[in-house]
Amino acid sequence: MPSSSIIMLLQLLSELLLEFSSESDTKSEEQFQNLLQLVVTPLLDQVNETSNRLGSQDMAVYLCNSLGQVLKFLEPYSFAQHLCKIIRGQIDSQIDRLSSEQSSWLVAQLGMGHIYTILHEKINEPLSTVPGMDSASLKIFGVQIYIPINKKCIY
Repeated sequence: MPSSSIIMLLQLLSELLLEFSSESDTKSEEQFQNLLQLVVTPLLDQVNETSNRLGSQDMAVYLCNSLGQVLKFLEPYSFAQHLCKIIRGQIDSQIDRLSSEQSSWLVAQLGMGHIYTILHEKINEPLSTVPGMDSASLKIFGVQIYIPINKKCIY
């Protein structure tokens, strides 16, 4: 979960933007950008600093949640679209990291390292010549992933 300080900073920014926009209709986009930078830059620094103390998966989840909260707040403001694009990129990067870590864990748990190698190296020789792809290894693999559900199995 995003920390309470993130939510407090976003509330502060909301109040500042509301006050700033009600003062005058002649405020320039540059002034709004400056206001955003004064609050959002330290906020993003805090999020990154906090996440650096976590393990890899926890870090990615924390960053996704925290940056998602910031993104949700900034999206309605047209002058923040460039910043939103940057934050979306950071979130996508963390989702990619999580996907990669989880798929690597699953590959290792199922003993599918040889299949993973084949997919990445695009081996063009017969599969029976690839270590781990002989019929005995495939039978062992099939037994490992057999999951009975209502007297049926799902592969």
